[in-house]
Order: sequence, then structure tokens, then C-alpha cells
Amino acid sequence: EDITQTIPHNQLVACDYLYVSYYYDGLWVYDIADPANPVPVLQYDSSTWPFDNNYRGAWGVYPFLPSGNILLIDMQEGLFVFEGPGDACGDRDQSIIACDAVSNTNDLVTNAAFTVYPQPASHYVQVKLGEGSPEQLAQLQLVDLQGRPVADFGERWLGPNAIDLLLPNLASGVYLLEAKVQGQTIVKKVLLQ
Repeated sequence: EDITQTIPHNQLVACDYLYVSYYYDGLWVYDIADPANPVPVLQYDSSTWPFDNNYRGAWGVYPFLPSGNILLIDMQEGLFVFEGPGDACGDRDQSIIACDAVSNTNDLVTNAAFTVYPQPASHYVQVKLGEGSPEQLAQLQLVDLQGRPVADFGERWLGPNAIDLLLPNLASGVYLLEAKVQGQTIVKKVLLQ
């Protein structure tokens, strides 16, 4: 792998974790309880772009929400939301996924393969996984930007064929559709008009 574009930037420390945006290499979170021996505990590659001479991918990370959620902004792919350790620093291992659980991307559903349309939506959205994806059971819910659930769609079979989700009567704005598939959570924004 060409590491010349692996550029750590916008590092933030919260509790005993270091949150780092890495452009093409996405988000990395390190346990820095022992600062001399940082341990990677989460890695998520948000970018689907090949390396070239531009800055693309993960631009910024924000781990300071009251919900404990971690926000990652990717310049091309948009907003990603991860469940973090919360603001209870004493319970450091509460919700962060181990790095090994996400390192084998062959087993993961990529965020780019998960589509939600139309955008903006009003009464429903159609969701599907990418072409060629096998059907997989997913737990679906819509949350607001504070991470509060506003609609639970239960378990649905997702695959290359679109399924319709009827939306509740909500205020206009940006929401996030979370799909928990194979032990991972993929998120797409939903703009309601």
C-alpha cells in the first residue's frame, strides 16, 4: 500500500482515547491510557477513492457529543456516526469496537454499498445494498443528529433489491438511517423535506 497519502490530522483527545482523521485511511481511535504505548481500538476506512495526489477521505472527527457518539466527516462520502464510549471515562471499554473486528474489509458491508433514496425524502425512503450483495438481515432505525431514535423499522432483509421504509411524521431536517449488519453499523444521512 502506498503510505505517502497516509496523513494523520485533526487529532482530538477525549478521556483516554486519541481520535485521528487519516484522509484515505479513515478514522483511527487509539487507547492512550498508557501514552507511551498507544493501542489502536477502532479503524474505519470511510473512503472508497484510490490514492492519488489529492486530499480525499476523512477530514475531521468529533468525539464530544453528550450521547458519546463519534462523528466522522468524509469529504466525498459524507457523515458517519459511531457509537463511542460515552462521556463516562471510567467505563472506557463500553462501546468501542475492537480494531480486529473491522480490519478484514472483505467481510464488511461498505458504506458506499448502502444506498438510501430519494433525497430529500418526504413519506418514505428506499434502501438497498449494492448490486451483487447477498441478502442480509439488518436492524434498521432512524435517529436524529443527537443519536436519539425517532423510528425503529426492526429487522429487515436488505440486498440488491430496494425495500421501502415508511417514515413517521417528522420535522424537516437531517436524520441518520442506521443499519446494523453482521456486527457492524453503517449509516446514511436522510434529508427530510
